[in-house]
Amino acid sequence: MAGQIPMGRLVTLEGAGHLSNLEAPEAFTELLRGELMAIGAVTG
Repeated sequence: MAGQIPMGRLVTLEGAGHLSNLEAPEAFTELLRGELMAIGAVTG
């Protein structure tokens, strides 16, 4: 699926499954923040 989305990529969070934001909240938040910063949606 990631290959079909422009600029998409697949990321696997170790130890997380379908509820990655609940199962690995720190890693999920760090990844999401980084992605949002990369597109200029958030700063700092």
